[in-house]
Amino acid sequence: MTLSHHRLDLELLRQIVEVLLQRRRQRDSVLGAVEHLGVALFARQPDAIDAFSPVAEFKHLVDQSIRDIRNSERLPGVDRIWLPGEQSHTKAIDRRARGVPMPAPLKKSLDELASDLKIEPVM
Repeated sequence: MTLSHHRLDLELLRQIVEVLLQRRRQRDSVLGAVEHLGVALFARQPDAIDAFSPVAEFKHLVDQSIRDIRNSERLPGVDRIWLPGEQSHTKAIDRRARGVPMPAPLKKSLDELASDLKIEPVM
C-alpha cells in the first residue's frame, strides 16, 4: 500500500497522539478520573503538549518514532526514507540557491515566443 506524504504525516501524528492519550487514560484511571476521552490536538506550544504528557516525554516519543521510521526495512532501490515535509524543505533550499528548474519544452516554447516578438529569450 502506498501512502501520500500527507497521509504519512497524519498517521505519524495519530500514532503519537494515541500513545499520549493512552498514557493520559492510564494516569487518570489511577487518579479516578473519566477514562473515555475524545480529543482533537493541534499543539504549537509546549503548554498544549504538556496537558497530555510532559514535553520531554513527548519529544522523546517523537524522536523514537522518527528513528523507527528511519530504521524501517526499505524496498529495493530505496536509499532513504523521507519524513513528511523533508523533500519539500530540501527542494525549497535548493531552489532558493539555484532557481526553479524549467522543463525543456517550456523553455523551447518561450524562446520561440520571444523570437516571434523579437525580444530576448528567457535564458
